[in-house]
Amino acid sequence: DVYKRQRVDSVRNVLGHIRRSHARRGFPTAEWSMVGHMLKGLTLQRIADFGLALAERAEPFTATENIAMKHLPNRVGGRVCDVSTRFWANWLMVDTYADQAGPRKSEIVGTAVIGFTRADVQFTVDGVTYSDPSPEVLRSFTNDRDSVTVAVNVSKADYDGSRFGNSLVSLLYNTENKMSFAVACVTYELLFPLRGLQRYKTPLFTPDGVNPWKESQIDGTLRAVMAATLTPQQRVGKTFHSKRAWVATALRALKASDAEIQAFVRWS
Repeated sequence: DVYKRQRVDSVRNVLGHIRRSHARRGFPTAEWSMVGHMLKGLTLQRIADFGLALAERAEPFTATENIAMKHLPNRVGGRVCDVSTRFWANWLMVDTYADQAGPRKSEIVGTAVIGFTRADVQFTVDGVTYSDPSPEVLRSFTNDRDSVTVAVNVSKADYDGSRFGNSLVSLLYNTENKMSFAVACVTYELLFPLRGLQRYKTPLFTPDGVNPWKESQIDGTLRAVMAATLTPQQRVGKTFHSKRAWVATALRALKASDAEIQAFVRWS
């Protein structure tokens, strides 16, 4: 999979560590020129196998591209696409949360110990906050008045919560905004209601209602959605990390400071 191939500089760093370790132990090591020749050969072989080398960084999505990816056709990547089914309704939650909060893919997936559950979302309607909303409450959501609030998990830049604290992300409900996580979340709750203690045991981001998304599933679904909704040129350099880059660039366009951007997307 081309998206999982190590970049040449990463390979060079690994080889450098091995070479230095062997040199300290008195083992014979190849000259750097030979290492360079090997890297050049690996690069040429990779281009032959997978096309041009990957970009050095993920290119940010644009608002136009993010919105286009919400207009899903009837089939995506060989799969029937119906946004009322659990898989696609939850994918829209993953996609819109990435659009608005810029999480790392690993945060969406979680671990056996830490991960988003349905209980990590609270719903504020007309100034009243609900942790276990009824369908009647959910159906009363009103544009630009109501919101959902997500308890953000720890990240690799803040394992113990000491840098950014126990962050909460509140996102406004607006059906006119195709990137609205609040809309996707309320829609999902109405399609697949879950009440009581089960909310603490059930993943928030899940393709089947039981198991969290796997990183490979997110990557594969995103590639299929991009292929179905974006042009080849628009897809160049785009990965799930491009969502984080989009959030950062959008905040900068709104004159947010470096510190504000770092805090919002948990970037160290």
